[in-house]
Amino acid sequence: MALSSPLRRSLRGAYCFLPVLCQQSSYIHTTESCAAGHSKWANIRHIKAAKDGQRAILFSRLVRQIRMAIQEGGSPNPQINSVLRYAIDDAIKKNMPMSTVQTTIKRFEESQGQLKKHCLEIKIVNTPIYMVCVLYTDNLAGLRMQLTPVLKKSGGAFIDARHLFEGRGVIETTITDQVMERSVETKLNEICTDDAIECGAEEVEVVSEVAGSVNFFCDPVELNKVSRALVDRGYRVESAEHVFIPKTPVKVSESDQILCDTVRDKLKAFDGVDEVYDNIYFE
Repeated sequence: MALSSPLRRSLRGAYCFLPVLCQQSSYIHTTESCAAGHSKWANIRHIKAAKDGQRAILFSRLVRQIRMAIQEGGSPNPQINSVLRYAIDDAIKKNMPMSTVQTTIKRFEESQGQLKKHCLEIKIVNTPIYMVCVLYTDNLAGLRMQLTPVLKKSGGAFIDARHLFEGRGVIETTITDQVMERSVETKLNEICTDDAIECGAEEVEVVSEVAGSVNFFCDPVELNKVSRALVDRGYRVESAEHVFIPKTPVKVSESDQILCDTVRDKLKAFDGVDEVYDNIYFE
């Protein structure tokens, strides 16, 4: 659809707030971070930073990502399976030995089990805290049975709360020389906005022009497609994830925050639990 001049100028504004991109429209939401290092999805990022530093939990998560990438991409060969290639690159960046990567791929080829993604919602009683627990397992009933007593001891229970969260695809990228060459005569946020439209993203956020950090947001279903398109346009994909963002984040007491962190740690200690998102407001 051709864009009128006023709309095009609006799309390229540094602090533009427009309707989310639809399949038939070129409208897109473009923002720049208001404070150094503070990203729009900081509410999600703070959950992941310290907890994923635990080596055993981190490696288990990376192994699951590699297995899922093989399933989704339909091949154990990273040369023809771009989803797997991204997963391997991510694992290597996080210091997983190549021998572990190769062993993971080999074991998957030898096994018959197929991991499936599941989401379970949780309420921590007597608090305003809700969680979404993302699982990758071939035995949901068994894993849920293991998690139930742990939740009960911590004051948690499974509950339908998906409506409190929005599922988004978040692609964290770093611009390369290919993008920088195009930014000589055009502002970076304008280039990123145009690239977001071309690649099928719904929203773009320039986190830091100095560091070249740019986040793209999209429909989770389109995550791999948009990621591949961004790579083709000169972006280095640092991570691409389906996350759950609270529609209405809530502020909690320090004790409730500690309780939430404790529950998360206990859940993530189980093999098959990939990530746990909450609705706590983070400044």
